[in-house]
Amino acid sequence: MNIHARSPLFLADYGERQRVTSAGKSVGAESAPTSFRTTRARGAVIAALQKANGHLDAIHLWSRARAFDPRISLASVYRTLNALLEQGLVRKYLFKGSRAVWESARHEPHAHLVDVASGDVLDIIDKGIHQQLERAARALGYRLVDINIELYGRPLNEVVPTDQSTTQ
Repeated sequence: MNIHARSPLFLADYGERQRVTSAGKSVGAESAPTSFRTTRARGAVIAALQKANGHLDAIHLWSRARAFDPRISLASVYRTLNALLEQGLVRKYLFKGSRAVWESARHEPHAHLVDVASGDVLDIIDKGIHQQLERAARALGYRLVDINIELYGRPLNEVVPTDQSTTQ
């Protein structure tokens, strides 16, 4: 099992008009949507996503995108993220008690561990978990189309007052 606090994001090269399908396969220019134009603002958001370490909310992406385009607005960041989401290039997560965070859809399947104290999101990559869930679904007569595992925890070395339960 590999645990990555900061996994690199890999987005398709928009200059070649490639995209990634929901199955995670790269699709060439002949399949790329013609309505998705690469503007200066979109390029800034894409660059910020590519340089991101971990899961970022739109405000943090906006802050990073401003390094590439100082005039970019927060509304442009949201529009770009939603366009990328529609194309299947990013995934949006809304974890308990936090803002929506974004990551590339090209990651290998993984679970998310959310630190309930800090809000940090860690990637847990364990192919065995996903294979076990796929076998269980097949035994019930289903084929999985997506898996989303969210775990919430506290660091083992964190001191928790005795009046709090272990499920918090």
